[in-house]
Amino acid sequence: MGGYGSGRSGWRIKVEDCLTLSMYTLQRDSSLKWSMGTLTWRWKSSGEETGSVGFRVDHGNDRFILQYTKTLQAEKREVEDPIPFHTTEAQFGGVRYWFNCPSCWRRCAKLYLPPGGLYFRCRLCYNLTYESCNESGKFDRLFLMLAAQTGGSIWDVKRALKAMKHRGSQNGR
Repeated sequence: MGGYGSGRSGWRIKVEDCLTLSMYTLQRDSSLKWSMGTLTWRWKSSGEETGSVGFRVDHGNDRFILQYTKTLQAEKREVEDPIPFHTTEAQFGGVRYWFNCPSCWRRCAKLYLPPGGLYFRCRLCYNLTYESCNESGKFDRLFLMLAAQTGGSIWDVKRALKAMKHRGSQNGR
C-alpha cells in the first residue's frame, strides 16, 4: 500500500467541482428550524448563481427533503431527494446535526452533488477526492533530486524547506 504516486487520483471527481450541502451551514443559518426554503450556490469570484434547491424539513420523521430539477443528457428530471438526519449531544452542551447518507447510511456533515450525479450523497458513495490530494506529491521528484545532491533524505529536504518558509514568515516576508 502506498508507493510513489499512489496518492494521485487525477481521474476522480473533486469535491471542489461539486455542489456541497453542508449541515454546518444549514445549522448556522437556522434553516433546520424552518419548515421550507431555498438554498442557493454562487461562484465566489463573481457572485453568479450556479444552482438552487428548494427544501422542506419533515421534523416528525427527521428528514430534510430537497426538491430540484436536474438536466442530464439534455433531459430535465424533477428530483425529490429525502435525506435523513439526526442529532448528537455536543461536548459543551447543545446538539450537533448530522446527515445520514441515503445510500450508505454513513453519518456525515456534508453531502455532494457532482456534475454527472442526480442525488446528493456522501463523498465515499461518489468516490470523490480533494484537490489537495492531487497536489500532495507534486514536488516529490524535485525533493528526491535535492536529497541526492545534499546527501540527505527527502524528509530532511522537506523539513529544511518548511523551516525556511517558517523563518521567512517570521521576518515579515
